[in-house]
Formats: sequence, structure tokens, C-alpha cells
Amino acid sequence: MSKAAKTKEQKIDPRITLRSRLDVLFGQDLEIEGLAVKFRGLISEVGAPLAIDALIKHLEGTPKIKPEKLFGMLQLVRSQEIVDYLSQQIRNNKSLSGSTKSVMTVFLRAMGETVEVQEPERQPAPPPHKQPLSPEVQASIKNVEDDKYIFWLCWLVGGFLRQGDGNIVAMDYAIRLMPTGGAVIEIGSLLGLSTNILAYMTIKYRRDNPFFTCDPWEFEDTGEMVSGYYNFGTRVYRDYIKETFIRNCQTFSPSRIPHTIESYSGPFFAAWREGAQKTDVFGRPVTLGGPISFTYIDGAHAYGPVKQDFLDVDRSLLPGGFILFDDSADGSGWDVNRVVKEVQENPAYELVLKAPNYLFRKKG
Repeated sequence: MSKAAKTKEQKIDPRITLRSRLDVLFGQDLEIEGLAVKFRGLISEVGAPLAIDALIKHLEGTPKIKPEKLFGMLQLVRSQEIVDYLSQQIRNNKSLSGSTKSVMTVFLRAMGETVEVQEPERQPAPPPHKQPLSPEVQASIKNVEDDKYIFWLCWLVGGFLRQGDGNIVAMDYAIRLMPTGGAVIEIGSLLGLSTNILAYMTIKYRRDNPFFTCDPWEFEDTGEMVSGYYNFGTRVYRDYIKETFIRNCQTFSPSRIPHTIESYSGPFFAAWREGAQKTDVFGRPVTLGGPISFTYIDGAHAYGPVKQDFLDVDRSLLPGGFILFDDSADGSGWDVNRVVKEVQENPAYELVLKAPNYLFRKKG
């Protein structure tokens, strides 16, 4: 037999093509049972650990499989070997990133396993003033932990939140319990992760409060080259962030697209007080103004702007309404923490949650 013929007969190690085979597999329009059969075949070729690791890598890219099909497939291919592997990795592999552990945790839950994991990059919500958690806070923690859509949003939309993040727990609490009739306002939207989470929660809990956001898409401390390579203060970058925000809202919240005003919060609230008419970034005319039920303050982090944001919200916040301050945790290093200490001394407000950022309710 010739050397060329021998070369043709050599088999390629299936591990080398595993990632591309998964891309092809999930690109096909197969039912859950068909996906499970194919994936079991891959497991038999390369072993459960390699197959699961490749699946996670596939999902870290641009996953082609719908969540319901993924979870259905995992239920069908469940084996004790897979459960033991995932559990061992979560408990003992200190080199795993928090996001990878999150995926493994979701896999286990999809297979019907009970698992409790605290990831190092998450900050679980501690009880306010170290008191026992109220039933409502416990309900919000469970709501967020069990919500598969929030998991996928945190994965697919750029941002700094992860499922189980204390901010998301605080959002769930505020959206569920806020008074009716007032607006939900987000100050600072970036790429739209928190925006889409808030939009989803208003739908989930059937809250029809008007929804507004504002962001100038001008960024603090971006005047210099990062690592000597890229300037994040350019118009190109700014336009990219804004366009991505618009696309993310249209993709993930088509029935609850907020009225987003391209503006710093100061001019936004000045227009709010005046009841001014504006055109949002989606091209829709809207009249600003009216009472407020919940505000998420995540704009400029310096003391002056944050304090002014609080004062502007306070003017219109309904009794029983909420304010959540991002990056306000004790020891965060941001001036936001100075502001929340002042709000804590304000007799008109009560601290309802530190997770570790501060969520306040207006009394009355």
C-alpha cells in the first residue's frame, strides 16, 4: 500500500473536531430527542468530561441552541458520571471562572439536581443590618436563582451583572413591591443588560408602570489609551455602545422597549420636571414627567452627580417607592457610598436591603 493511501486511512482524533461537530449539531433543526441521541454519541466517543467541556465552550461563543432544547437535552442525557463530574468541578476546581461554574450549576439543575454554589465574583445578598432575611427578600433570592431567562440574558448581553447578583435580587424585590402608577427609571444603561432585566421583570410581574432610561453614552476616565492600545473615548466606540443597546432592547424586550433619552441625568430630570416632550433613541415621541415608583441609579459615580440624582428622584418618588444605588457597597471605594450613608440618616427613607448595594424605600 502506498504512503499516500496509508495517510488517507488515518483517523482524526474525535476530540480535535468536537467543537466544530457541536456547532454543526446545534445548527441543525433537530428535536430534543434527536439532539440527545447525537450528544450521547459524542459522549461515547470522547467521554462525558470532554463532551461537557466542549458544550460549555460552545455556549460561551454564539450558541445556536435554544435554551428549552438545551435543558431538555440535558435531562435526557443525564447520567451519574456527568452529575459527578460537574459537581466535582464546581466544588474543587479553583481555576474555573465564575461564569463557567454558573453554567455547570445550571446544567445540574436542568438535570434535576439540587446544588448550592456561591461564586467568587458574585456577591450574595446579605441580610440588612445582619438581621434575618424577610420572607419577601427570600422570595426575591429564589425568584432570581430559579429564573432561566435571567441566566441567558446575563450570558448574552454585555454588562457587569450575573445571575444571583445582589442588584438583580434588589430589582426583583423593588419591581414586585413598588407602588402602581409611577415610572420605572434607569439612570445609565450602557449595553442594556440591566435595562432588559428590568423590562423582563415588569412583564413577569405584570407591572405596567411607564419605563424610562437615560444615558449620554459618554464615559468616565476614557481619555487615555487602555494598555497603550485602544481609546474607549472615541466616537466610534460611543456609537457602537449606543447601537448595541438599541439592538439588545429590540431583540430581548420587543414588547417592553423603554423610552430611552440620550442625555445626562441632570438635563433628563430638568425635562422631567417641566413635562417636556422628547424623542427617544428609538424614534418615538414621549412626554416626560409624573410620579416615580422605582429608580436604579447607575450613572456617574462622583459624589455631586449621585447626590443630585437622589434629590431629583426624591422630588417625584411615590411613598413606598424604591431607589437602588449601584456600586454603593461598603468599601466599594466609590463616592456613591457617601451618598447612601446620608440617605440612611434621612428619616423619610428606610434601608430595606444591602446586597451588598443599598436599596431604600421611601416611607409614607
